[in-house]
Amino acid sequence: MRWFDKRLDKVQALLDEAKMILEELKDEQEEKMDNVPESLQETDRYYTMSDRLDKFEELYDELDNLEFDVE
Repeated sequence: MRWFDKRLDKVQALLDEAKMILEELKDEQEEKMDNVPESLQETDRYYTMSDRLDKFEELYDELDNLEFDVE
């Protein structure tokens, strides 16, 4: 085992935890948006919620695409 393997394992665990948190945030945001009455779905607040959801998804995808093959 190389000297940095344990640290890389920790980084991977933290990334996995961050992805899990982002997934939870995304699910909560989707649930909130699903509960917004149709009459309020064209409001600035709703668009802000949608933008936030998009950002959670983007961050998740960015973390999911990180690779650590260090030789």
